[in-house]
Amino acid sequence: MKLKSLVLGLGCCALPRLAVSDALLAEYLAREQQKVGVEMFTSENYKVGLVRHIVLFKYKKSVTLAERNEIKLRFLALKTESLMNGHRYIKSIEAGDQVSGEGLSRGVVHVFVVTFLSEGSRNYYVGDPLVKDPLYYDAAHADFKKFVGRFLSEVTVVDYRPGDSKEQQVLSAN
Repeated sequence: MKLKSLVLGLGCCALPRLAVSDALLAEYLAREQQKVGVEMFTSENYKVGLVRHIVLFKYKKSVTLAERNEIKLRFLALKTESLMNGHRYIKSIEAGDQVSGEGLSRGVVHVFVVTFLSEGSRNYYVGDPLVKDPLYYDAAHADFKKFVGRFLSEVTVVDYRPGDSKEQQVLSAN
């Protein structure tokens, strides 16, 4: 199945119609970047609209409470330290400890929600592996990823655009 058949255009953006693999989505984003160029792909004006970037940290057993707290503080500091063209571009960062009692957390300790005003801002923030050229990604976030890696046994990241799904549009109309 070709990638084009999996993509549905909705207004300003193209969203996957089906649940697709990480590899297929990465391929789609790489093609988008190639099509529009890295400068546009990482621009605040690229696919404007809220994007939520959810990050879940599972720590190695050897990580202390003090180290976990330092990690949380450093992550939150990205809100002010991360700059695009000399100005702050992250709308918000929320952080908290996992508190669900459902028994489904799979060892996740910290949850972070980073909100951007466009997919371009998200792309600039993510950097490698999405964007390879360091001129077009956030150095502060890249440094944080290098720092935090040694403490993590697992990290899960998912992004979504609130209000972009047809199902949500139908539900809000009722």
